[in-house]
Amino acid sequence: MEGFDRYYLKAGFPQQTNHILQSKTAPKEGVCLAVDDFYDSKDRSYVARRLWQGDKFRGVAYDELREVVEYGHYTEEFLAPVSREHFPKPCVIKWAEGPSRIITYTIENVEFAYQHNPQFFADARKKYWADRDNHPAPEPTWRPKPSPGQVIAGEELKEAKQNPDAAIAKLRGALAQFPLDQPLGAWNQSTLMGALWQIRGLAEKDAWVNSFFRTVPLVPHGRTSPNGDLDHGPLCFLRAIGSAKRNETPDLLAAIVADPRFDQTDAPTVVEMMVMSSEGFPLPKEIPLGAPASPPVQMVRELGPQWRLVPLWRNSLRRHFGLPEEKLPVWSWLRLNTNAPIWGESVNGLQMACSLDASNGVLHCSVRNAGIKAIAYNDFIFGYFAYVSLEIREATGWKRVVSDNLPEGHGIFATIAADTKARWLPPGEIITNTWVWRDQLQALNIGPGPRQAFLFRISGRDTFVMDLEDARWMWPKTILQQGSVEARVRQTFRSASPDDPSPYMHGPDLDLYSGVFTMDCGMLQLFSDPSNFGNWH
Repeated sequence: MEGFDRYYLKAGFPQQTNHILQSKTAPKEGVCLAVDDFYDSKDRSYVARRLWQGDKFRGVAYDELREVVEYGHYTEEFLAPVSREHFPKPCVIKWAEGPSRIITYTIENVEFAYQHNPQFFADARKKYWADRDNHPAPEPTWRPKPSPGQVIAGEELKEAKQNPDAAIAKLRGALAQFPLDQPLGAWNQSTLMGALWQIRGLAEKDAWVNSFFRTVPLVPHGRTSPNGDLDHGPLCFLRAIGSAKRNETPDLLAAIVADPRFDQTDAPTVVEMMVMSSEGFPLPKEIPLGAPASPPVQMVRELGPQWRLVPLWRNSLRRHFGLPEEKLPVWSWLRLNTNAPIWGESVNGLQMACSLDASNGVLHCSVRNAGIKAIAYNDFIFGYFAYVSLEIREATGWKRVVSDNLPEGHGIFATIAADTKARWLPPGEIITNTWVWRDQLQALNIGPGPRQAFLFRISGRDTFVMDLEDARWMWPKTILQQGSVEARVRQTFRSASPDDPSPYMHGPDLDLYSGVFTMDCGMLQLFSDPSNFGNWH
C-alpha cells in the first residue's frame, strides 16, 4: 500500500442469481484499496486504513487497538497488535457502524505492493468523477466580515511579494494591538502569526512554538467566553497554521509535541492536533464496541478524568512523530475507586449485586441466574424505573431515596416494545440487553445530553445502572450530612413463564435485594457538583 491519506476503494461482489446452486459457488466478496487523492476520499475511513501513515506502514500498537475514526462515525478494533515485524494471521478486525451493525473482517492473506501509476487514477477520475470536474461547486456569495487581524494579514501578505522584510515588521508590530487577555485577542494574534508563518516557515520554529505555549495558560474553561473557540489561543494558532498549507506544518507540530510544556495542553487542543495529523482516537476496551460515539472533545467530558483519554492521545501524537512516549499508569483507563460486586440473597433463583463506581457516580447493578437450571424472566421488568429503587439505612429502617437509572427516558415512546417477552436465562449468566436498555438506545437517537450517552456506554455489561449525579441536590440533608451511609438496591419482579402474554406475568410480586454496601456522602456531594467534573451538562 502506498499512502495513508489517499485511498480509492473498489469492491467486487458476487453476481446476484436466483439459482441456489450457483449462489453457493459464487466467488467471495473482494475488496481492493488503491492510492490517490480522490476528492473527499481522504476524509473517509476504510477498514485497516490506519495501518499506514504517509507512505509508511505503521501498524497498530497495543494501546490503540480500538479507535474512533472519521469524526466518531465508526469504531474499529483490532483483536491483536500489528507491528512492522509481525502481521498476525489471521488478523481479526471488528468494524462498528453502531450497536446494531458490527462487521467482523478476518484477514487471512496479506500482500504488499508498492507501485506508482498516475494513469490508473487519471482514468478512474475521468470515468467516475468527470461530472465534478466539469461542474465544480459554485463559490459562496456570502462571506463573513473579516476581523481587523485578517485585514492586516491580507494586506501584508500582498506586500510580502515585493518587500517581505517590511511586511514581516508590520505584522510583528500589529501583534501589540491585540492583547491575548482581551476578547478575540487570540484570534487576531493567531491570524497575524499565520501570515508570518506563511512568509517565514520554519526559519523561526522556536518562536512559533513559544507563541503557541504562551496562549495555553489563557485558554478559557467551560463556557466563560462568549466567543467560544475564537478566544481559545492554541486552537486559533493551529487553525491559522493549518490554513497556510505549508509542507513544513508536520515539522512544526512535531516541535510542539516534543516540547516539555505539551502536557499542559487541554482536550480541544490535542484533538485538533490529532485531526491535523490524520490520527484516529484510541479508546479503552471498557467502552462497548459500537456504542454511540461522540465528538472527541465531548467524549473527554463524558468519560471524565478517570479515563485519562487525553494523556493516551498525547502519546498517540508522540508515537506519530517518532518521539518518546510518556509512561502512563497501568490503571489509567480503568475505572477507579470501584468496589467489588456485593451479591444479595437468591430469590426464585435470581440474585442481584451492585458495585459502586465512585469515579463515574453510578451503581452498576447485575441480576444473574444463581441456580443450576435455566430460568424464564420477562425483560420488560428488569431495570425499569417503576420496579427499581435505591434505599438508605436509617435508625428506623430502610428509606427510599431519589435515583435515576440508565438514566431517564424510559418509555419515551409511550408504548411497550413488541419484542418484550419472557426469555430464558442460562445458569450463571447476567440479564443484559433488557427492554429498558433497548428503549434507551432508541432515545439516544433523539438527542439526549452527554451524561445520558455516557451512561449508556458504560452500562452494556450491566442489567442496569443507577445514576448518583443528582444526589447532592435531591437527597435529604439528614442523609448527606452523615459521613457514610449503608445502601442497597431493590428490584421488584414476578415469576415468568414463556407462555405469559407480554408484558404480563403470573405469580405474586417478589423483591430482589442487592448486598448492602457503603457510600461516602462526601464523595456524593463532590461528584454531584458539575464544576468538579468537566461540565457534563
